[in-house]
Amino acid sequence: MPTVSFAKTKATAVNPQQAQTQPAAELAVAPAPQMAVSTVTSSAQLDGEFTPRDVAVPRLKLGQKTGAATDENPDLIGKWIFDGAINLGPSVGIIVTRISKYYMEDLEYGSDVKPQIFKKHSDAVAAGVLVKDVADIDLLIEVPEDADIPSAVLLDGKEYAPARYTVQSSAYGRTVGILLRDLAGWLKGDFASGSYQMDSVRKTDGRNSWFTPSLKSVGPVPAQVREAIRSAFGV
Repeated sequence: MPTVSFAKTKATAVNPQQAQTQPAAELAVAPAPQMAVSTVTSSAQLDGEFTPRDVAVPRLKLGQKTGAATDENPDLIGKWIFDGAINLGPSVGIIVTRISKYYMEDLEYGSDVKPQIFKKHSDAVAAGVLVKDVADIDLLIEVPEDADIPSAVLLDGKEYAPARYTVQSSAYGRTVGILLRDLAGWLKGDFASGSYQMDSVRKTDGRNSWFTPSLKSVGPVPAQVREAIRSAFGV
């Protein structure tokens, strides 16, 4: 199962032109450590077996008209927000690494009840619960070099950082549906073999408006960059 590693140091840049003279093993960035421990916390303070899965994955969200981040900073409305605060603008470049699907209880909008989660649709049916499709999309997202994100890695002249974007309702079809179609097509069974541009698009029903993702394929990821991704992030 793919995992995401969080390296505290920047990796060496990968240049596609080097592919003609250097083998893939030399082009790949240095492998990230199994567990990145901050300079403040020593390993002596950890008890048990820890892996990259135990590290909190930064979230990628799309700023809506209401929400904690946009209430505090209205400029984030309609923008991609990394880790709750970093404004990435209305368009971002991404490379998908993994999709995890599950089912969430479909509650009335604004309900303060915690929805039930099911891994299988049959379990929701057996429980008599109406659910909707939800997916966590793990991806590498292009970030500004001056954002100073510790987990970012330099690949082919661009900074990439791991993030997780949760989709449901119309956003599910606008992302997962396209990715699954492409997985069986030009991606050739490997999400990380291609890159996308993900835009923020405003939608309205006449009374209300909101922002939703729009996914466009950019093209294949160069083989040597794909190997660097595998080395740096374990996917």
